[in-house]
Amino acid sequence: MTPITDFHFIIFEAIPSPVFILDRDLCILDFNEAAVRMADPVVFETLRAGTGEFPGCDRIERCGTSGACRGCEVRRSAIEALRDGAVRRTPVRMRTKRDGELAETEYLITAVPFQDGLQPLVLMMLEDLDEMIAARETPQPVAQKQASASA
Repeated sequence: MTPITDFHFIIFEAIPSPVFILDRDLCILDFNEAAVRMADPVVFETLRAGTGEFPGCDRIERCGTSGACRGCEVRRSAIEALRDGAVRRTPVRMRTKRDGELAETEYLITAVPFQDGLQPLVLMMLEDLDEMIAARETPQPVAQKQASASA
């Protein structure tokens, strides 16, 4: 694998959707700035310590230990991507924090398996579909419509 460079870091941070790097035990190894907006900053300091709890999950237990975890599409996407070595894209509704309140949001989960040396990892991106739909329904300024039409 190519070493992470400043260039790769800039791209990772520039992605507007939350992105996480998970190990084979589904512990979060790293995340971008957009991911920080999903949870309280204290949660992310804990994540940096390696506890592996997924932000936005309303379970109290460690990731994978709750009875509800068996049906968790986020976990399933990561597990299948690691097992099959193939990209997984799965729409899922989950409760996440928005403006300090828990809200149900539709996400498109993308799980991309990759190797770092001998260690299997998965890049997990959460695209907010509700936000995309709202943006699509927002009227465009007249100048932008004219530029789009002439292109």
